[in-house]
Amino acid sequence: LPGCQLGPLAVGAEPGSRGATVVQYLEGGRTPPLPDARGQLVGLTLANMTPANIARATIEGVLWSLAYGVEVLREQTGQISSITLTGGASQSEAVRRIATAVFGLPVVVTDTFESVAVGAARQAAWALTGTFPDWSVPVLSQHEPTADDQRAAKEISERYRSVLAAHFGV
Repeated sequence: LPGCQLGPLAVGAEPGSRGATVVQYLEGGRTPPLPDARGQLVGLTLANMTPANIARATIEGVLWSLAYGVEVLREQTGQISSITLTGGASQSEAVRRIATAVFGLPVVVTDTFESVAVGAARQAAWALTGTFPDWSVPVLSQHEPTADDQRAAKEISERYRSVLAAHFGV
């Protein structure tokens, strides 16, 4: 968005947005499956109701919905060692920087155009040959979580799960 200050505001707030929480289900949720859920801004206080905290909570909310899916996948498959971001949102510096505090894992950002093309080609090759090729995708940046990021990821996950339980019965 031209002229949008959401990203710069968001990176200026501390991880966890001091308790401000945006549940981003503006048209229902897919993970967890909550088709009738609607977005909410919860946990506001006089101390945390700042543009920076609300901006960060917005990005954390979007990323946390992905992190929830990763947690469900981890329960089924075991350890997950890193997260790969690609696509439009991965081009946002704020998303890249906040992702480590939401996932608590290393984050790899790939070239958007090439990762989609390589992914499609890998699937086609697998369908034709039965063997999944190991073709690399150009990596633009890598972000390691700090100890603070890992603590924030735990706190953010617990808070979002609590909000889901309280507001959606999940």
